[in-house]
Amino acid sequence: MRESLELSLGAAGADSDLSDGIAARIFREVQAIFPGEPEALDTYQSGERDDIMELDTVMLADYASASAEGKLNVVGVFNIIRAKTFPARHPLMYVVTTVSASMAELGNTSKIGIKLMDEDAKSTLLDFSRDVTVAQRPSGQRYTLNGILKVADLVFTQAGTYQLSVLIDGHEKGSIPIYLEQIS
Repeated sequence: MRESLELSLGAAGADSDLSDGIAARIFREVQAIFPGEPEALDTYQSGERDDIMELDTVMLADYASASAEGKLNVVGVFNIIRAKTFPARHPLMYVVTTVSASMAELGNTSKIGIKLMDEDAKSTLLDFSRDVTVAQRPSGQRYTLNGILKVADLVFTQAGTYQLSVLIDGHEKGSIPIYLEQIS
């Protein structure tokens, strides 16, 4: 999605010397910010929009839940898994995330994704996504969403470093390594 900012330089009273002077000053200021040919300044294309949400937290845990008040309860945070043999099956883990957005983003929808990949990114072990719409909060508070994803019986094919990434609208906003170690 692309946003555009259209600049109108002669908005009020185009015949007056005052508005021409103001328009000329605005044009010079805009040209300093966005240098280029004057024709290119009629419509400035900002490129792809910035992701509306920010990633505040990502972690793996043995257990997680959220209270009715929205408090996260997280037990046993880890990023190392040890196994005697591979492939190794991890019985249960929780991916815990917190994302936030400002009130200016009210009503916008973003896709939050969670991916778990092996160290050469050839194999994806987990690929989850969900659309989230920024909802109204009281007294101008930031919108905050606690995400808890329960993952059962995940199979790791070999020892090594895996990467758990959180994406917002397809852009990685954060990641954590998961180390799989073989023990004797």
